[in-house]
Amino acid sequence: MENDRLFFPHEEGDDWEERYEELLFEDKQFFTTRVIVPKVFRARLEKIKKREAAFRRLSGIIPREPLPKSECQIATTEYLKSIYLSFQKDKAVLFQQLYLAQECATVVFLIEKLLEYFLRYATNWKLSTLNDTNEILLSKELDPSELYSALSAFDQAGGESVNEIETLFFEGKNQLLTEAKRLSLLLQNEME
Repeated sequence: MENDRLFFPHEEGDDWEERYEELLFEDKQFFTTRVIVPKVFRARLEKIKKREAAFRRLSGIIPREPLPKSECQIATTEYLKSIYLSFQKDKAVLFQQLYLAQECATVVFLIEKLLEYFLRYATNWKLSTLNDTNEILLSKELDPSELYSALSAFDQAGGESVNEIETLFFEGKNQLLTEAKRLSLLLQNEME
């Protein structure tokens, strides 16, 4: 019981459900405003799971929300632009479900789905050789409009897969290389 107070922080006289909703809102903000870094997201999920268990033990309130269906599918193509657009569309659907979630278990489920889908998406960006990564920050993604413009230019130059980025000339080449390196490093980080 003492650990439960650590995992579910509250003051005497707090309304249990109101405090739960406040913390849930903070979790949603965390996941929707940060760059996806799987290890960071998983650490937050573990914290949420412990808090959820503590809340249920302390309050005796049982979960009421069924888990949503989440059927995101990565585009079955080698075209980076199509893969990117597909991922953005499905991420938006997951975030919409996340905003509607009223239980921690639903948030955990949706973020686990997002991570699974993100890693499949990132695999399409994996470079066969990885060099000059000293300046790359895992937590700094390219602005979506800049990335889309660079992908459009890459597409117009005849580019399809990630390993063609270095061989073609187009506007935004450096941005695409930076994003490919960032996602390749994230995948490499996952394997460690």
